[in-house]
Amino acid sequence: MPVTSKTSAKRKTAPRVKVSVKRVGKEQTEAAQMEAYLLREGFKPLSAKEKARLKRAGFLGMPDE
Repeated sequence: MPVTSKTSAKRKTAPRVKVSVKRVGKEQTEAAQMEAYLLREGFKPLSAKEKARLKRAGFLGMPDE
């Protein structure tokens, strides 16, 4: 007859890890969803001063033809 270990029935399983997932509401637009994702990932939005500097340099907005 095979011998079973006395502790085999007492083995505990590892607790499940809960990951919090932020659900995006239906009222949010696609742009707001993308912005929320980027902010969660650590991206920082441009300041108004930085936007003005880039616009003066010609990197933002429509080019003049």
